[in-house]
Amino acid sequence: MSIGTISPSTALLVSKSLLGIFVSGVTLWYLITPYIVQPHPQFKIDYEKFISSRSGEGKRNIVENWTKWEIYIGEGDNNITVPSFQHTSLDIKDEELKTVFEQRAEYTTFIKSGADGVSVRFSLPWYSRFGLYNLFYTENIQGGGIRFMPRFMSGVPHTVLEKMYGGVENLPITGMLSESTATDRIMIQCVMNVVTMAVVFLLYINNPPNKQKNN
Repeated sequence: MSIGTISPSTALLVSKSLLGIFVSGVTLWYLITPYIVQPHPQFKIDYEKFISSRSGEGKRNIVENWTKWEIYIGEGDNNITVPSFQHTSLDIKDEELKTVFEQRAEYTTFIKSGADGVSVRFSLPWYSRFGLYNLFYTENIQGGGIRFMPRFMSGVPHTVLEKMYGGVENLPITGMLSESTATDRIMIQCVMNVVTMAVVFLLYINNPPNKQKNN
């Protein structure tokens, strides 16, 4: 049986199957991509080099915030706000201080300051280990402090990125599926070509030429 004489029931089944594959593929793509994207490794190197001369290394019990978000340490009257690109010194205490980012209350870090410096303990949601939701990490500072660092460039103020790279064209960017955005574009274009051919195929089997209809 040729394509031109395919039965209506078969054509309907093929149409629904292809439509289901297309919808499922697009939905799955939007669901999983936030969890698989990773920062460019060069950004971490460049950013740590950028802040090395601005850090307060050597100061004990210091907490540095190198993200674009404010950090809130403690609760109630003991709350301390650490603005972006600022730091604060903590008194030596035995209790842990709850620490959260603005608008990210579910990302909780417990800070404890003592004679040996600052120690941290995390209480993070399960999805914080993956992709874009892996927002930050901490580093120990020589002398007994701690610094909060962004994992992605989206966690850095735009003005800082301008100072570091001088423009968008110099930003280190990696593809979501490959090593470069150019290869990603080729892969996406191939997928779109397949979708176009599938649409043409569906139109053909559901609307065969008049000559074949008469046969």
